[in-house]
Amino acid sequence: MSPRDTLVALAIVFVWGVNFMAIKWGVAEVPPLLLTALRYVVATLPAIFFIRRPQVSLGILVAYGIFIGVGQFGFLFTAIHLGMPAGLASLVLQLQSFFTIGLAVLLLRERPGPAQLVGALVAIVGVGIIAVEKLEGAAVWPLLMTVCAALGWAASNITVKRAGKIDMLSFVVWSSLVPPIPLLLLSLLVEGPGAVPYAIDHITWLGVGSLLFVGWISTDFVMGHGATCSAAIPPPRSRPSHCWCRSWVCRRPGWCWAKVSACWTWLAACWCSPACCSMSSARVSSPIAPCRPEHALGGDLHR
Repeated sequence: MSPRDTLVALAIVFVWGVNFMAIKWGVAEVPPLLLTALRYVVATLPAIFFIRRPQVSLGILVAYGIFIGVGQFGFLFTAIHLGMPAGLASLVLQLQSFFTIGLAVLLLRERPGPAQLVGALVAIVGVGIIAVEKLEGAAVWPLLMTVCAALGWAASNITVKRAGKIDMLSFVVWSSLVPPIPLLLLSLLVEGPGAVPYAIDHITWLGVGSLLFVGWISTDFVMGHGATCSAAIPPPRSRPSHCWCRSWVCRRPGWCWAKVSACWTWLAACWCSPACCSMSSARVSSPIAPCRPEHALGGDLHR
């Protein structure tokens, strides 16, 4: 792994951690579904005029855009808007590793290894502890939405696997054409026609900066350029780096708004992190393409 690849990997860890801060700032000023739609408009422009369309079918491109844009980030932005702590959201999203294994078994007929099965069980127990703590009050709904976001991320992983060997930057940019239309329709139905005037009246430079960050940096840079880095990292090592960025967010409670008040929740978070790493690091018997950083936000982050 070259020094350049190492720097890119560290940048991805840092950016994906800060990404949750940017989402928190953004949804404070712009309704979440509208903000998600705008994220993908920013991710598309102006890059789409300079990047060639990927050599994949239209169905694969649309499916990825729906799963990652609406399924993952639509739910995630809404969950954080409704009160899901950013650090906790970054951890719960790691259930995507568990869901990816399940979908790979069902759809691709792949067999998980023992370490992945043990890691999945441990992670489920940890998230269950978090859920019990959150069941007192409406906080359970943001938690469930974050779990749905993890499922959308996992579905996008399987879509990337079916796409085969592709230029990930091109794939991310062109698939970003898909989410804005369904997200804008959902925003109209759920947030109402006043969402756009509200955003115009309340957005500040902080909100604009957050939008540009999640559009250009989190989406185009991390999802696209992460592929180069991942290719240089042996599969057993590439995914745990994503767990590092989750731990980084969770350990900055004041700065990143990862305000998890209950001791049980912190213990569950510490319980889940190594489990997610074990699921991601282990090989499957019939290996699925390793869930890379670019898949992870788009594709493993997703995302």
